[in-house]
Amino acid sequence: MQIQELAQHAGVSTNTIRDYKSIQLLLKFRRRANLCRNYAEANVERVKLVASARRRDLALDDIRTILALGDRQPGATVVSYAVD
Repeated sequence: MQIQELAQHAGVSTNTIRDYKSIQLLLKFRRRANLCRNYAEANVERVKLVASARRRDLALDDIRTILALGDRQPGATVVSYAVD
């Protein structure tokens, strides 16, 4: 999905997506033949998690730790707790 779709599904702005990408909080994306970024569906929940954590004033380092735990153990409960 393109950045506009990702932003819409996650409930954030495209600038927020760009910010999260610039600080390496998103999963890798692929480039299409027309050079547009193609973000994976998994990024929707990831962006929601990061946005939720930021609203709760979690530090970026703490958010990275939560994401890293989830990346190592897909479906880990620590990620679920952070969103709730």
